[in-house]
Amino acid sequence: SKSGKIDVDDAEMIDLPVECDFEAYLTDVSKAEGMSDDEALDTFVKQSLLFVEDDTYVNSTEAEPRALYSVSPFIVLRYPDGKKLESDDLEIKDVECIGYDKDENILSVYYGTISDKMMVSVGENSTVSPKLYCDKNSEYIDVYFDCVYKGKDITFMVTL
Repeated sequence: SKSGKIDVDDAEMIDLPVECDFEAYLTDVSKAEGMSDDEALDTFVKQSLLFVEDDTYVNSTEAEPRALYSVSPFIVLRYPDGKKLESDDLEIKDVECIGYDKDENILSVYYGTISDKMMVSVGENSTVSPKLYCDKNSEYIDVYFDCVYKGKDITFMVTL
């Protein structure tokens, strides 16, 4: 049930910096297609999305429209004893999503908006599920989470 603990047995465990005594699991990723000039995308999203054109970063509002993926990783955060992280324990400062082509060239960079940085603590679970955007031609995506954990700056990354 939704109120119970989320099962992480089949989830990918995310590598965390040594200072972290908690665990992070990628339990799900949802993906949808769209266009960068879609009127349904709000201005914050468009301003936060950069495309690489001729080795230069160009704001998506000024670039040629591109096909996009919106990607939402679902990450569960908990302590090894199974207790959830409390919102006081971890503050997510920034979420950055970088899309790469097969030769590891950067195609797009997206800086998460305020709602992407929210850790949600409900029932027995603490989760983070940002909605991120990247160039649809991305072969893979790296998502970086810059956080403050119990007063220390930490960064962890998940590849999608």
